[in-house]
Amino acid sequence: YFKENELFDKLYKSGNFSPVMNLNYTVQISNLLTLLTALLDQYNDGELSSEQYEKIFVYALSWSIGAMFEPEDRVRYHQLLASFRAPLPSVQSDETVFEYKFDKSKKNWVKWQADPWERQPGMAFASLLIPTMDSTRAEYLIHTVLMMDQESDYKKQVLLVGGPGTAKTSTILMYTQKLPDNYALKKLNFSSATLPKMFQESIDADLEKKTGKNYCPPGGKNMLVFIDDVSMPYVNEWGDQITLEIVRQLIEDKGFYFLEKDKIGDFKTISNLKFISAMSHPGGGRNDIPNRFKRHYFSFNMVLPSKESVDNIYLTIIKSAFTVKAFGEEVAETANKLTAATIGLWERVKKRYLPTPSQFHYLFNMRELSRVFQGVFEVI
Repeated sequence: YFKENELFDKLYKSGNFSPVMNLNYTVQISNLLTLLTALLDQYNDGELSSEQYEKIFVYALSWSIGAMFEPEDRVRYHQLLASFRAPLPSVQSDETVFEYKFDKSKKNWVKWQADPWERQPGMAFASLLIPTMDSTRAEYLIHTVLMMDQESDYKKQVLLVGGPGTAKTSTILMYTQKLPDNYALKKLNFSSATLPKMFQESIDADLEKKTGKNYCPPGGKNMLVFIDDVSMPYVNEWGDQITLEIVRQLIEDKGFYFLEKDKIGDFKTISNLKFISAMSHPGGGRNDIPNRFKRHYFSFNMVLPSKESVDNIYLTIIKSAFTVKAFGEEVAETANKLTAATIGLWERVKKRYLPTPSQFHYLFNMRELSRVFQGVFEVI
């Protein structure tokens, strides 16, 4: 039902869609094949019908070709797929195909649901990681791609792109908490001052010699390297980010050259590394990353949480504080009203007090809302 090039032309040549980061056609098709391969590996029993295979394809298509869209473009994308008579889920008026997944057990579309959460005693507000529909589906994509067969031709790393308050870092940290015991985590924060040597020395610090010039993480484990703000390194006068070149070399060639003087020119082979990265939307003074770097990553956009997700996040937190046991039933019931009133006030302030050259600090995003609830949480 997709004619040659027609979908790409309507998405990227019509001017009706504005991806938050440009990916060339080759990278997008490569991402499609990566996700489609990972999904089909789960269904090697041949029990699916042709329509069910089409639904898997539409899911993979949406999170590769349409991966860089914001919510308003996702709505138009869903409508475009409907015009092609794609086998889409039955959605509500404010929903799109992005709110659904193809479920392996039911062999049909199923709406995403946030994972359950329970508050642990003594947890500080800053350490609270509340699952949402957005984080749950992002974790699914991360796991599906990262845990592909190591020998697959379409194996890639994962990159989360998103603006402030989209929980890129929190989502990745929630995923890393569920890593198997044979995985170690290394977290790096890039900045404009991060140099290639600094990155290489940081990786070297967590490696042990295997045989000869072969190295791996301690104990033969796998190591997931999380690079936050991966687009931050300095762009030189030729438009290159030399720090990203050493990262690309490590991913592409599985190693880099020794820094020791007596071994200069010798190549150090490094195995058992996987990468997950996060970055802000390019533009407005923020760096993009080179295409030769993008091609090693399966990339998708993290959108701001929906009003429903925001309600669920803070209602979950406040309810965990306003317990019936601690305050009684009457006070505990105020949690619903307190959450709704606070979010309602935040939305009104955000719409009315817009940033201007003289009031540039008027930025009322999710972080400001979070600080309000943090105050309530810590007082309790």
